[in-house]
Amino acid sequence: YTFDKKDVSVFPKNEILIKKIKQLTQWGICLRHGKELTLICTQDHEKLCTDCFATDEAHSDHEIQKLSVFKEETEKLFLKVQDDINQVEVSVEKAIIEKKKRMQESVKKKFDFLIRSLEEQKKLMLDSIENFMSLLSQKYKDIKIEAEEMKEYLNLQQKLLVELEQNNFEFS
Repeated sequence: YTFDKKDVSVFPKNEILIKKIKQLTQWGICLRHGKELTLICTQDHEKLCTDCFATDEAHSDHEIQKLSVFKEETEKLFLKVQDDINQVEVSVEKAIIEKKKRMQESVKKKFDFLIRSLEEQKKLMLDSIENFMSLLSQKYKDIKIEAEEMKEYLNLQQKLLVELEQNNFEFS
């Protein structure tokens, strides 16, 4: 049986060893040199001890920083990004509130204009009705006066006719 040197899946897992390795790397101890991991490769984000840095060619052309400086800069960057996010959220909230106010004001202005226009139309129509009714009332009064005058004229004519008939009977 042959196996590829890179394929380690053929070996059984040692759970105790895996747990110990995880603990050591969490505590920041180099597995190769047993020293504290005080450096970090900013390109790979791999923690290194001073011996790894001195002997490992894999990171020779990468930027290496002290882990404490990297953590401090990362925390500052995180806080700045968090602050920027908060500022954007506040700005967006303000923009939304302002947009809402402008839209509401626009709707109010349009409706106020429409209401004023309708009120003006209502007044014009009511005034027209009032004027028409006033003219109609005046015409009614004029017709009533003419009717009264006609009644008087007819009564007078009837009286004259009655007198003429009476006079006619007297002359005959």
